[in-house]
Amino acid sequence: GAYFRKTNRTEYLNIIPVAIYGAGETGVKLSAALQAGKHFRVMAFIDDSLDLQGTEIFGVRVYPFSSFAKVLKQFKIVSVLLAIPSASRIRRSEIIRAIGQYKVPIKTIPNMIDLMNGLAKVDEIREVELEDLLGRDTVQPIAQLLKQCIEGKSVMVTGAGGGGRF
Repeated sequence: GAYFRKTNRTEYLNIIPVAIYGAGETGVKLSAALQAGKHFRVMAFIDDSLDLQGTEIFGVRVYPFSSFAKVLKQFKIVSVLLAIPSASRIRRSEIIRAIGQYKVPIKTIPNMIDLMNGLAKVDEIREVELEDLLGRDTVQPIAQLLKQCIEGKSVMVTGAGGGGRF
């Protein structure tokens, strides 16, 4: 599903078609950074804002999430990049789960606080992690309490949110 662009030599660059979820300032900056890199081609933006839907950014159309399946198929999207660093954890989790139904890889960028503090750059893309799905901050277990309750006992860990690390 990737595109190939011939360089000024005889080699070809693998151009990966992606969609960006989030057509705000961060999504626009991410798109510009990716275009400068020449390894990704932004084929579509997805955004919840009715004001942005139907507009174009750098010649790339902004679609509502209701058009996501069509966008994936039409543009042969290989990966979705989340550019919504200011969204709440709960909203990020909802979006990741909604995209996850389509079995397309999801990547994200650093959070807004890290971007504003200069600790990260908008084009630092990473895999979505379990913490992105929690919808809340992670809570570390209190080792002493766990030890008192489970040491020397058989324990069954259920659920997908805990990770089972003791």
